[in-house]
Formats: sequence, C-alpha cells, structure tokens
Amino acid sequence: MISELTRQQLTLQQRLEDRKFAANGIEYVPALSQLEAMIVSQQLDPRDDWRLGTRELEKDTYRNAQQAIRDHWLSAYHQVAYFQYLLHEGQSKRRQIDHPKKQMLHDNQLLMSLSETLAWGHYHWAFAEDFFGISVRIYGERARTGGQAKADRYEENQAILRCLIKLQLEHHPPSEKGWPDPNEASEQLAEAVERLVKEQHFPIKPCGEDLVWEIFNLLMDNKSVNKVYEECRKPKRGRRR
Repeated sequence: MISELTRQQLTLQQRLEDRKFAANGIEYVPALSQLEAMIVSQQLDPRDDWRLGTRELEKDTYRNAQQAIRDHWLSAYHQVAYFQYLLHEGQSKRRQIDHPKKQMLHDNQLLMSLSETLAWGHYHWAFAEDFFGISVRIYGERARTGGQAKADRYEENQAILRCLIKLQLEHHPPSEKGWPDPNEASEQLAEAVERLVKEQHFPIKPCGEDLVWEIFNLLMDNKSVNKVYEECRKPKRGRRR
C-alpha cells in the first residue's frame, strides 16, 4: 500500500515540475530536499496549506487568476515535500519498534497520514489546474474584445508568433542538450522573440510576462507548436544552428 502511495506521490511531483505554470511570479521555489529540511526545523508546516480555501476571485481578472494558480501550486508542492518527510520519519521510527502489533499500528497510522497528505496535494493541484483554465479563458476573452477586425489582427499576430517560435525551436536551441522544460523554454523564447520584434518590427504586442505566458500556452496547447517543441527537446544530429 505504501509503495502505491509513493508511486502516486512521484506522479504528482512530476506533474507539478513538468507543468510549472505557477512558478512564474514566485521569486524562489526551494528544492524538495530544502523544503523537507524546513519541515524538520519547523520553519514550514505544510498543514497550514490545508486551511487555504478555494477562495472566489475578488475580481475576474487575469492577474488574480494567476495569483490563485501560484497559491495552489505551491501548496501542492508543499504536500509532496511533507509526504517525503512523513515517509522518511515513519521508516526511521519503524526500525526502532520490535513488537509486531506495535509495528502494525505504526504502519496503519503512517498510511493514514500519507493518504491525507497526498489527498491535500491532489486537492491543491486540481484547483491550480482550474484557475489555469480560468486564466486562459480571461486571456482569450480579452484578446477577442474589440470586434471581428481586432480578432482578425489577433489571429494574424498569433500566426506570426507561432512561426517565430517554430523557427527558434528548430534552428536556435540554447545548448547541445536541446530545449529545457516548458517554463524555462518559454522565458528563453520570449527573449528571442522580443529581440526579433524590435529588429524586424513584427506586429506582436505582448511583451514581458504576458509574452512568456502566451508562448507557454502555445508550447503546451497548440498542436503544431507543441509537436515541434517535443521534437526539439532532445539533441539531434545534424540540427541546424
């Protein structure tokens, strides 16, 4: 049973690290080992995150939705570290128990604690995903505001942006190892696109964090861009530089 819970914990950890959409705006995210050390020293109590409610957005804005994403993503990440801490502590204590019945009681209590922690991790992960969907909807509505002419210009700009991203992905990887995870790649691509827009006067308005966010969405959700990104994530022989 513990092995199954551990598998689920690793899956949740991988999801959080692969889709680190909420790390944008967080100044620093400690590694899990650092979080575990903070739990041991009582600098961090992940159970405080259990009090974080679903909270309705005070105003249905892109900025507020992003903040809600960050809150729940970080809370889910804390639960992954807390699971790791409970497991290590539980295994250490079990080695000190000789009586079989006491070992069984200890194992049952550990299972309950691990299950509860994992449930809270999935709870916050689900809300991070929900608010991610809300932010995408808000951004889309904002882009469509202004009528069909503006929508046409938006689509034209999107086509140019997609083309620039694909060219960068295929011909200008940051290193021999290919492109990094989507979060880091979107930041690197945004820098390159902003430079090209300035040099070539392309009609692309988003810049800074807005551009990073838009590129991230394209990397993850646009089929044609995602296909090129996945092909270029790993180094290939003969790739043009």
